[in-house]
Amino acid sequence: MPFSNFTNPYQNPADIPAKYRQHMNLQKLFKADGSYVRPAEDPVTIWAIEILVEEYDVPLEAMELGLYANVAEGTYQGGRRYQGRTDVVVYDDRYADVVGNLDVAFIMLEAMEPNKKLDGKEPEGWVDHLNRLNAYMSASPSARYAILTNGYHTVIYHRDLDYPRKLESIGDLPK
Repeated sequence: MPFSNFTNPYQNPADIPAKYRQHMNLQKLFKADGSYVRPAEDPVTIWAIEILVEEYDVPLEAMELGLYANVAEGTYQGGRRYQGRTDVVVYDDRYADVVGNLDVAFIMLEAMEPNKKLDGKEPEGWVDHLNRLNAYMSASPSARYAILTNGYHTVIYHRDLDYPRKLESIGDLPK
């Protein structure tokens, strides 16, 4: 699986290849001075984006960062609603509206800090990110794949669009 052997190649934003650093779809990763908005997570995000582009031929134009989704938590009566933000959404570029905008989500990626442990239950840890990713996937009627990574550990999930819409771990994304 290409999502392995994370060596944090982009800890310094200046090391990011220009085609990523300057692409308009990826500008939300950087502050005006060129530094990362989230210094711990954003190197993992750009590393995962590079793998999607280079290994899976996903066009940068089919990606969107920081997509907000309304998410419900808990039961209908006793739950709460909040707005969450998925790190990366990859749209299915076979479907576009009449003006060429992509609106059918295909893959959702949640990146986290490299020091967070697999199955870590600490705040903002693996379990929190998995729950968040599951909520984002539930809010999207079309997303079929989900990726959760801290760079060192990556789990790729598939979701059947028929019910039940449970995330099932798979070994790798189909090309």
